[in-house]
Amino acid sequence: MRWDRLQILHAVAEAGSLSDAARRLHLSQPTVSRQIAALERETGTRLLLRGVGGTILTPAAEQLVADLGLMGRAAESLSRQLDRGGRIGGRVRITATEGLAIAWLVPQLPLLQKVLPALALDVIVENHSLDLARREADIAIRLHEPDDPDLSGRMVAELGIGLYAAAGYLAAGPAPQRLADLAGHPLIGFPDRAQFFWQHRWLSEQLPTGLQPLRSNSLLTQAAAAEAGLGIALVAHVVAQRFPALQPVLPGLDIPRLPIWLVAHMDQRRSQPTASVFDRLAERFAATRAELAGSDRAAAPTPP
Repeated sequence: MRWDRLQILHAVAEAGSLSDAARRLHLSQPTVSRQIAALERETGTRLLLRGVGGTILTPAAEQLVADLGLMGRAAESLSRQLDRGGRIGGRVRITATEGLAIAWLVPQLPLLQKVLPALALDVIVENHSLDLARREADIAIRLHEPDDPDLSGRMVAELGIGLYAAAGYLAAGPAPQRLADLAGHPLIGFPDRAQFFWQHRWLSEQLPTGLQPLRSNSLLTQAAAAEAGLGIALVAHVVAQRFPALQPVLPGLDIPRLPIWLVAHMDQRRSQPTASVFDRLAERFAATRAELAGSDRAAAPTPP
């Protein structure tokens, strides 16, 4: 059934006659009559009867008009919800790795609170994955694709990573000119292979004899250690921007980017206010993709 014909039927029901409905709709009466006749052919039933006092709706027409009223009220309700999107309240718990939480998520929160001012947020910083099914968090920002079928995930960006060291450290020289030169430099490593699997693998494959006199499970501590001149560290470009003394080492080196996934449990993804926060975060990731990837650097394929 065509929506415009249903609207004409609704106007006739409200006006009480074809002529009054035509005037309200700025149509001719013959046009209104033809549209009602076409609607009757579509529904296969009589919709209007002519009575002494005007047009009378058949029971079938009354049911259609009642359904149209419900649809109209539902549309108005949806419109009001969208209009008052800024008044969506509640508390949403977001978990992210340390680097992304501080270097990316926190700077996005003022914009998020401007759009959803009644919302309260918990930011849970963990480098390992929290259990969303057990409601340890509502939304997770992860560096791997979820493998749980009950989780709803979207790859929203890629995280560019590079080797960094303090400008003073590099000036003391000799600075590395090629990958093999790193074997003679102290590398700031990762003590937990399970927690930092990709970083462990990349370092061990590229620099099997690399020295690691300092290791830390804190990504920001590693960046700070590199800035203090203690060695060379793998640092996300977006994190390195927070440490002004850091300089890229071998900037032309192709280091694969890590996928950034926005994840929520299916049940939470469909509910407010989690859905609103999820969508707003996805928008912010889309707006900052170049910054997260390091757009001025050569792209490399995402690691498996």
